[in-house]
Amino acid sequence: MHPFIEIFGLQIGTYSIFALIGFFSGAVVVLLRRKKYPLAPFDILALFGVIIVGVIVGSKILYIITRLPGIIKNFGYLFTDFQKFSDAYFGGMVFYGGLIGAAVAAFGYCRYMKVDFSQVCLLFVPIIPLIHGIARIGCFFAGCCYGIHTPAPWGVAFTHSLGAPNGVTLLPVQLYEAALNLIIFAALMLYTRKPRNVKNVLAIYMVSYGIVRFVLEFFRGDAIRGVFMGISTSQVISLILIAGGLFLVFAAQKREKVV
Repeated sequence: MHPFIEIFGLQIGTYSIFALIGFFSGAVVVLLRRKKYPLAPFDILALFGVIIVGVIVGSKILYIITRLPGIIKNFGYLFTDFQKFSDAYFGGMVFYGGLIGAAVAAFGYCRYMKVDFSQVCLLFVPIIPLIHGIARIGCFFAGCCYGIHTPAPWGVAFTHSLGAPNGVTLLPVQLYEAALNLIIFAALMLYTRKPRNVKNVLAIYMVSYGIVRFVLEFFRGDAIRGVFMGISTSQVISLILIAGGLFLVFAAQKREKVV
């Protein structure tokens, strides 16, 4: 694939380009939908800024956590070959870390600025799978987050990947996740055309993506994902996400019955 694209003589990471396209697409959707929600334009713009920071910080922290055993084992290389050590143990990002970081950053901003967090969720949650789905296409072109060995025609052989083994037919799990994320985005957009309980909106995303990620993790071929009791770090978080989403559904139903 093509991990880099040359623009005006500069090599730019393909993943970075698709991530930017994803954020831009998400921003367009938010701007088109913002009149439905009582949020000031300044707060929406500021939230995008703090969310981006939260995504970067959170995704890096969780990536480092998943690599802690290797960091501890090879700590000596920090002083002998810093660049190689940094690239190996600090050069990646984990989506769930970014999701947690974004949620914490948005909640902190809302608390500090006295903004209705539920309205922010209703506006921003539907664009999460849109941004994520487009960014996953960038993963495919970059050759990261690759799938297990799969014979043709189901497998795709990378030729210039910096992460996946080149010349080996691998399941393009990145594209499956991208497609499923876009389906979740479409479902959320249709569901939120009418006023909805924020707990139900959160639950739809949490349960649907949690299931998608939990299943697709079994088809991932890259080993750097952390392992806990036989399942990956992302699968543990997926189970927590699914449980949390189901709890929100029951909580929303219980409140409606009381009302």
